[in-house]
Formats: sequence, C-alpha cells, structure tokens
Amino acid sequence: MEQLDRILSYTGAKPGTEMDIQRIQTEHRLKLAAYWGIEEGSRVLEIGCGQGDMTAVLADIVGKNGFVHAIDVASPDYGSPLTLQEATAHILCSEVGNRVRFDFEIDLTKNCTLPLEESAFDYVIFAHSSWYMDSLTTCAQLLQTSRQYATSLCFAEWDLRITSLDQHAHFLAALIQAQAEEKHMNTLANIHTLITPADLKALLPKSGWAISSDTILSSPSLQDGEWEVNYVLDNTIVMQEDNSNPLLKSQLNLLANAAETRPIAPLNVYALKADRM
Repeated sequence: MEQLDRILSYTGAKPGTEMDIQRIQTEHRLKLAAYWGIEEGSRVLEIGCGQGDMTAVLADIVGKNGFVHAIDVASPDYGSPLTLQEATAHILCSEVGNRVRFDFEIDLTKNCTLPLEESAFDYVIFAHSSWYMDSLTTCAQLLQTSRQYATSLCFAEWDLRITSLDQHAHFLAALIQAQAEEKHMNTLANIHTLITPADLKALLPKSGWAISSDTILSSPSLQDGEWEVNYVLDNTIVMQEDNSNPLLKSQLNLLANAAETRPIAPLNVYALKADRM
C-alpha cells in the first residue's frame, strides 16, 4: 500500500468527499514532515495535535520503533464534525495505535502531570497549532517549556504575507477572527492569535532555540481558506448592527466582496526547523 493511502486508512475517513478532503490535508502534512526530515525510529512530542491529522503522518514515518506523544489543550469533546476523541480513536485503533499516545486538556504553561522526562524526545512539533493559542505570551511559554523535552523544534503556521490576490479572503478571515477575539466578543472563533514569521524569529532565540532553516510552502489545494471564510461569513462573528466596531464591519464587507469576486486560495505556510541552544 502506498504511504498516502496507508495513512488515510488510519484516519477512518469515509470514501467520497470526506476521503478527498482528508487526502489533501494529509498530502500537506507529508510535505511538512519531509521538509522537517523526521526520521524513522524518532520519538516525537506534538503540541496542539487537534484531531490527529499530523499525528497520523508522524506515526507512520517514525515506524514501529518510534513513538508520538500528541497533546492538546482542548477537551476531548471539542471539534466538528468529529470531536477530538472520536477522530483520534480511529488512529488508536489502527495499526499505528501502539506507537501513539493522545492526552487532552494538557497545558504545558501550567503545572503538568504528564510523565514527560527531560530530553525524552527527538522532535517537538507545532503544526498549524499556534493561531489557536490565546496570546503571543502563551506561544513564548510553550516554546520555552518544550525546549526541556526535545532537542529539535519543527514549526509550521499560515503566513499572512499574501503572494496572490486569491489569498486575500483567507487573510481577511484570519484578521477578523483575531481582532474579534482580542476584543473578547465570545465568538468561539478558530483563530485567536496571529503569530507571524517575524514574531517567531524574535521569540525563538529568547526561548532557547536557534533556527537552522526556514521556508515557505504552498499547498494550493488545501480547503482551509474556504473554511475560514465561510466560518466568518456564516456565523457573522461581528454583528452588522454593532456600530461599536466599524473597522471590523468594514473588513467583513471587504471579505464578502472578496469571496464573491475571486477564487478563495489558502495562504502559504511558513515552516522552520530549530535546534536547542
């Protein structure tokens, strides 16, 4: 069985649209893992694993002699259409289940009761998890705390520096959600904090990491741009009647126009590798 199909079998994705979506998401994560150079037999700590899209890829790559410990601050019943617990259960029941451990409601910035030994891992992975963090301070704390557990850092997040007008809608959707969260509008938005490449380059040395390489990756088939745009427009994150937020209202109007007049392409992805100092 080819690697991609093998990984898809771990996720429990159903044939049809669900499988098509999962295939595109998995292809992107394979691209990240290839750039990072994750090796067979590695021990990996994944922070912000969500529903396990990256975890399934990592578990396949590290092989029978490797191990992936995946953690997330969210509760097991978070997520849609499948909760974190439902989605990760498929991975645990698959042939790679014995080389994976999931733990939820784990916040490494607070007292952690997990049996994490110092330098127990070869890699610590942050794959599209930083924008879910509640602040830049939390990101800095996690980067610093994770340093004690692993010798190498692998990081990937959306890049707000658009290179195509078709990415404008995804950019606006991210900006609107982050601003709404900053104003404590209780939006339940996906995006809380927009952490940029410049932020990371400033944070990492202070957190004890030295960047060894960085790159920009493009995965134009990813559906995330459309998902974020539809989320904002469908849920009216900023109520149009709320005159106290004229800037956000203007951005919502711009977003609606962008979604109507151009295709919606995902932002590029900024990825980096760093070594523990």
